[in-house]
This record gives sequence, structure tokens and C-alpha cells, in this order.
Amino acid sequence: MQNTEYYDIIDTVEVFILRAPLGKAKFWSSQSSFPERNSLLVKITSGDTTGWGEAGQYGPPEPVAAAIEHVLARRIIGKSVQPTVVSEELYAFSRDFGQRGTYVEAISGIDVALWDLLGKKLGVPVCKLLGGAFRSRVKVYATGCYYRHDCQDPATIDITESVQASATEAKSFKDAGFKAVKIKVGLLSVQDDLKRIAAVREAIGDDMKLMVDANHA
Repeated sequence: MQNTEYYDIIDTVEVFILRAPLGKAKFWSSQSSFPERNSLLVKITSGDTTGWGEAGQYGPPEPVAAAIEHVLARRIIGKSVQPTVVSEELYAFSRDFGQRGTYVEAISGIDVALWDLLGKKLGVPVCKLLGGAFRSRVKVYATGCYYRHDCQDPATIDITESVQASATEAKSFKDAGFKAVKIKVGLLSVQDDLKRIAAVREAIGDDMKLMVDANHA
């Protein structure tokens, strides 16, 4: 039996699926449309302290929620709040059937929640638990310029409208102070996507970094 003498124990594990329908703001990547935004929150409680994690970002959140709620949670309730130990034990348990996808996401959400929980219990930021902060500032970039069209078939997308919308959105990122932007490509033909890229470059100028993401196209 695990020695919990020097550690608080995990009392409860809960999951919460969040959904935000986008309506007319639906958008496309190179692979599919996104009629909603969703996420999965993981809540782990020990005594009167709660830690939060996030998972279920790549695809529907229900499989990840089920893996946590019906399989993994029962294995960690009553164990010590030791994130590294718990993650290693859960990965070893699921190694034969869960080396990628749903179970890795589920373990990740639990891991994040446990680090959050441990940091709160010890009264220190998680970066100190991981060895300390390497920097006080980080560079950021904006991700956007998806194909924002409320349609069922990407073949019906108005190319001129898509080009202009991409340029306008990219310019808004520059106006907000971003020094780099990543835009989506891959849904349209190469020629049409090149029109979008050219319009974005013209809109943001030469002094702003521009990246493209084809999402497996």
C-alpha cells in the first residue's frame, strides 16, 4: 500500500464538458468544419483544496471524459497528491491499449490538475515545483484566419470574400500588437490559398512574421 504519511490524498475526481455553439461564426480548417468550441475540465479535490486541468481538445471531449470518469479516476482516488507518480502509474496501466489519443489526453488532464493542486497546497507556483522559471516573458503569436464560412460544402466558399476576410483579421492582430501570426491553409486549392497568403502579407507588412498551418492537408 502506498505510504501517504507525508502527502495529502486525492478525495474526488470530476469532469466537466464545456460547449459553445458558434452559429453563423462556424469556421473550417483543412480537414473539417467547427460548428462549436468545446473543452473538458478536470477537477481534483484533496481536502478543501481543488486543482484544475484541461483535456479533450483534439476531437470530441466525451471519450476523454469517459476514460477519466469510468476508468482512471477509480485508480487514483485515495492515492497521494504526487503528480509524477500518478501519471507514471496511469500510463503503465494503459500502456497496452492507450499509448496515444484518448487515454494520453485523459492522463494529461489529470496531470495538470494534480500539479495545480500540489502547488496550491504548498503555496508555490507550479514552475517552482518543476525547477524554477527560465524566463519572465515569452514571445506570443496570433493564430487565426480560419476559413470562416457558414456553409455545408467548402466548394461553395466565396474565394474573394475569404481572401478579404483573412487580410482583415490578420491586420487586426497586427493592430493588437502581435509580432507574428499563423494562418490556416489547405482547405482550398493551392492557387486560392496563395491568394489568401498574399493578401495577409500585404495587410500585415514585411515586418511581421507569417506562418501557415495546413492541418494534415
